[in-house]
Amino acid sequence: MKKTIALILTALLTLGLVACGSETKTDDADKTEDKTSTELTGTVSTDGSTSMEKVIGALGESFMAANKDVKFTYNPTGSGSGIQAVSEDRCDIGLSSRALKDEEKAKGLEGTVLAYDGIAIVVSPENPVSDLDVDTIAKIYTGEITNWKEVGGADAAITVINRASGSGTRATFEAAVLGDTKVQDNTSVVSITQCEPNHLKYTVKSATGGIIVFSEVYYPGWTATIDGKPAELGRVNYVLRALNVGAGDHEVELDFHPQSISVTETVAYIACALLLAVIIFMILLNGRNKQKKQ
Repeated sequence: MKKTIALILTALLTLGLVACGSETKTDDADKTEDKTSTELTGTVSTDGSTSMEKVIGALGESFMAANKDVKFTYNPTGSGSGIQAVSEDRCDIGLSSRALKDEEKAKGLEGTVLAYDGIAIVVSPENPVSDLDVDTIAKIYTGEITNWKEVGGADAAITVINRASGSGTRATFEAAVLGDTKVQDNTSVVSITQCEPNHLKYTVKSATGGIIVFSEVYYPGWTATIDGKPAELGRVNYVLRALNVGAGDHEVELDFHPQSISVTETVAYIACALLLAVIIFMILLNGRNKQKKQ
């Protein structure tokens, strides 16, 4: 059997100072009953690794459930950005899916292992290639192998998809598989630059173009634009959103404008207008009746 293509990745939680206020109240009369209580208030902000979204979300919800006066926030910007944010005191906890570098440790940052994750190399389900060793994967990512027929597949060009440049997963993969060798120039990189409940913005860099599969669930009401022009947002496996993006550098934006909300707003405006008209009519009618009585 060839070497497994799954690589073990240490997912690190890089800690900064938790700027969450606390107040401890002690009642001397109840010391024998150990009634000392601690109430936490304030905000805990986290920033960094997108691959830690689910675990940090669950931890945040649990923490807020146990501390009702604390607000927990998560900004998915990537491991590198999270480490930089906590070192610049822009967040309380930085999230990283790679180990800290020596220069980062020199700034006083400390890494605490939160969990272990895995990295896998995946191909299309229609691709007959199912077993690649690490050396072959390295040659594909460095551009030495560019056609699937070179590894037992069909005569078709290989399109390499990679994580964003600031991704801890990418950094760990490159260190473990590529070493000092650089990734080939035709990799496709998708980076999220803005994340809001109803608005998402991405930058896309691709030499060949292709279909982007987003990790968010497909739901009617989401619309997409590529460089400001409307684009069709598709559905993959009945669950995830997908978008066909051409070669080059692009800006992709996803917005949530469900028709139901638009209809509700229209009905509300009409109802308000009718109510206002009725009020004005009643005022005028009342004034006219008073004039008749005089």
